[in-house]
Amino acid sequence: MRKFFLLSTSLCVFSSISHAEVKKIHHKLETKSDNKKNISKKEAKKLSPIKEFKSNGVEEVTVTSRRRKETAQQIPETVQIFTGKDLNRLGVQALPDLIKYTTNAQNLDFYGGAMPTWVIRGVSLADFNPNSTPAAPVFLNDAYQPSTVMGTGTLFDIARVEVLKGPQSGLYGRNTIGGAVRVLTNKPSFDRSTGSMAMSYGRWGDGHINAAYGAPINKNLAFRIAETSDHGWSGWQTSLQNGAKWGRKNRDAVRLEVAAKLEDWDLSLDVHGSRDKTQLALATAIGVYGSGGSFCNAMIAGYQDQQNCLTLPQAFGDTSQAASRQTQDGTKVLSSAVNQLDNKAGGAQLNATGKIAGLDFTSITSLDYFDYGLRYNYAATGPTYATQVEHTPMRMAQENLRLSSGKSKHLEWLIGADIAYEDLQENKQFQLFDNALQTLYTGLSGESNTGILTYTQKTQSYSGYGQLTYHILPKLTLDFGARSTWEYKTYNGAFQLSPGYYVADSVKRQYQLKDHVTGKLALRYQFDPLNMIYVSVARGYKSGGFYGGFPISSTAQIDPYREEQVWAVEAGFKAQTADRKLIVDGAAFYYRTYNYQNFQQEYSAISQTITTTLTNLGTAVNQGLEGNIVWRPVPSLTFNLGAAYNDAKIVRSSQYQLDYAGNLVAWQGQRLPYAPRWSLTPSARYEHDLGNGSYTAGIQMNYNFRTTLNASRGVGAWINNVPGYGLLDVRLDLVSHKQRWNLALMGFNVTNVHYRTVGQTDGVGDYQQIYGTPASYRFQVGYDF
Repeated sequence: MRKFFLLSTSLCVFSSISHAEVKKIHHKLETKSDNKKNISKKEAKKLSPIKEFKSNGVEEVTVTSRRRKETAQQIPETVQIFTGKDLNRLGVQALPDLIKYTTNAQNLDFYGGAMPTWVIRGVSLADFNPNSTPAAPVFLNDAYQPSTVMGTGTLFDIARVEVLKGPQSGLYGRNTIGGAVRVLTNKPSFDRSTGSMAMSYGRWGDGHINAAYGAPINKNLAFRIAETSDHGWSGWQTSLQNGAKWGRKNRDAVRLEVAAKLEDWDLSLDVHGSRDKTQLALATAIGVYGSGGSFCNAMIAGYQDQQNCLTLPQAFGDTSQAASRQTQDGTKVLSSAVNQLDNKAGGAQLNATGKIAGLDFTSITSLDYFDYGLRYNYAATGPTYATQVEHTPMRMAQENLRLSSGKSKHLEWLIGADIAYEDLQENKQFQLFDNALQTLYTGLSGESNTGILTYTQKTQSYSGYGQLTYHILPKLTLDFGARSTWEYKTYNGAFQLSPGYYVADSVKRQYQLKDHVTGKLALRYQFDPLNMIYVSVARGYKSGGFYGGFPISSTAQIDPYREEQVWAVEAGFKAQTADRKLIVDGAAFYYRTYNYQNFQQEYSAISQTITTTLTNLGTAVNQGLEGNIVWRPVPSLTFNLGAAYNDAKIVRSSQYQLDYAGNLVAWQGQRLPYAPRWSLTPSARYEHDLGNGSYTAGIQMNYNFRTTLNASRGVGAWINNVPGYGLLDVRLDLVSHKQRWNLALMGFNVTNVHYRTVGQTDGVGDYQQIYGTPASYRFQVGYDF
């Protein structure tokens, strides 16, 4: 709390200084404005400091996170914005790539790219099944994406991405207790034809093409079409099973949007489709056993020893599966080369905006289909010790209706309704063909040792909400939003692990949201258009549901877990100088989450291993500070620093978990997963005019650092705990002054840091870890027209 108070005080002092500077600048502006009354327009243009400041300062971006156009300085919450230009400069090709550049955000992904989960301010559900709901969901052009597997998509022809931090359950509804990620694409233009093309080629034969073109058909009709293709010819990993190179990208997507103007109405139809067969990262097997079959000394002592500790198949006599054969950077692994996506998606969105009785009306209708396919070697050895094969088609229909007052001097309001229907059909196999431990337990071998899980999950959701902004005083504003939601889920499935060994048919469960009233109240004081302080209180929820994995212990593992409820308080400020050369924002936050959802480890007498299931553990608290500084001292140089401190842990729980040795470990006092205590995202960019009046050369550096992720306890806790690491990216580019041509050389993880992103067990005796991509580079050429 002492750190909390000191940093809060320093931020407030900085805000006060900034405000004083702005007042002086405003006085100068007013003086110059008075003097310009008696001079010519040409002279006034030369003297206009506002014009000069806008050209030399940081570009201001209009956002729509509160369903209306405004600047970030008018929003009483933390919002991080990435424009299309930002995404290009960062080399972001898919949405998960953006997480590492976002302050106080982490990427939780158990499958090395199949299920990226946004963890904002330490708030998330650490699940690896497609039927679970995210805590910080993605909205694609305001269409809610109900599963984390839908967040793997490529980013192409993007206008901007808005990352909203903190509970958003008033305006955005379900499962937004950590925040929301809004992806907004470029729209058709009625004025002129526009387009772009970019091609890149990188290490391991990665080739990438983006293309977009839009034009008016007539004064009332326009279109825009965009496509992306991302393919590779090699991979950064080698499987020791057959020498196969692995890690190739293989994804394509296309989008067509047609827009029409009909008197007071604007209509648009967006049709999109994609496919993704990207090869996922192969895991590295961890040796944890001694020669007698029990845990080795290193496992018990809390460290990794790949030279002396054995993998499960190695402990049963298969010396070809020795952990010591692998490299300690993930480039050479024992895993069979099978980890791969097989996703197909398509959908359409119809938007209509217009006037009804003088009020602004919006209707967004979305129909989407997503077929999630995954093949993954959980054992991280070969050939088929524990391989998961999954196929999960999902269908979604959504309707969002909004009616708003528009701009008003004293009161602005908005009311709306959301209706959603989701249908998921899971088909999952767990193949243990060569797993000696399972053969020992079951007496079966080969394909008989296969777990089969099939179920359907259907979700219906209806909600009504309202939002109002009341200007109490010219500088004091109250923002209030509330929502009431009705949600109902059903589960109907069957489970089989080896015929005659464990079978469960027609397992049916129901879940209904009980705690359904959410909202947010914010009070903001706007010193002037550039400086603001605010305080907010929010209440949100994250839906409960059903464990989507194998119920190895009993069908009780499918019993529904309850929804989380969170109360969140945030206080912050936003400040900038009049010339926008210095922009600072900071926030202090406190979240208290009830019925915190996470995995509970327990011993299964059926599989004779420690298994996991989803449940409610107790009460968790997230408290911390975060801030961002953008400084542009001269037009050619820009610095950016994002920093965050986060103390996130379970403060009250009567439950215990089992560590890997079967010892009881208390949940109370344990830190939340993927909530590092400290994280930093500094960056710098320098541009230099080459002097020929045509081109500008630039250099950009981005660094992201975080301390240890997770803080598990007990024997083998080090497997779950991901050590902290820092990654440096560098970009060199050449841009024409008209912003048409651009050439770039980008380097990622240029210092070649060896880091891992996740450590885990498959629940049947195997342990593995996934390493991040080593140093890589990419050449890019682009043209805008």
